[in-house]
Amino acid sequence: MMAASTTAGRPAPAGHRSRAEKTADILAAFWQRLFPKRLHDIILPQNVQDQLNPDEQILLVIYQAWYRNFSAFILFNYYPAVIIGALFLSAAFGFWQLDLGLFPSPAWNMLLPFALLLFWLVYALYENFNYLKWRLVVTNNRIIFATPQRDAWYLADNIELNGKPKVVDANWSDRQFLRLMQMVTGSRDVFISLQGLQFVQGTAKVRDALVMPDVELHKVEALKRIIFSGN
Repeated sequence: MMAASTTAGRPAPAGHRSRAEKTADILAAFWQRLFPKRLHDIILPQNVQDQLNPDEQILLVIYQAWYRNFSAFILFNYYPAVIIGALFLSAAFGFWQLDLGLFPSPAWNMLLPFALLLFWLVYALYENFNYLKWRLVVTNNRIIFATPQRDAWYLADNIELNGKPKVVDANWSDRQFLRLMQMVTGSRDVFISLQGLQFVQGTAKVRDALVMPDVELHKVEALKRIIFSGN
């Protein structure tokens, strides 16, 4: 199997990388530089390069679909437009002396767009942390699956599969809104199992499988090609 190259200590899988994936890589690297390693490895997945064995090479890195990181994606890639929009709204409040009844003086309303922008930034950070906790790395030897700790969403957990999965299955989300987003964007929940075909009664979902929600279908197909055909 062909190996992927690496840049700046980050995995750089072969093949096309969307802007959303590049954004995820950049932000993941940023948090690695910002936080001390001990703290970083508690709240976010460990740097993949630190987990590799000798002669082990990265073949594929999978994040969740872009809409799971929507706010951080917009603020990171289109921040000039966001700032201009906030300035425009602030100027409109001042020019027309719009009063929402929230402050003693209408002039204070000019600060409202920037206050909302600050709240959006805080939410984007929270959303990005949740997004980066989910990561699936395929190497030439194993699969490294990062996921939030089940009983503590703020902690990151790693699961390593040394055997080749027998089942890689794509299913619809159980949540109606996410199911709609999957229909629009072409993504699915991915079920990975080392066991044979064992299904949840009354469904087509694999039982006792690792599940990564909201993965773009072209990434699922790339995962299947690596696992089942060695390409």
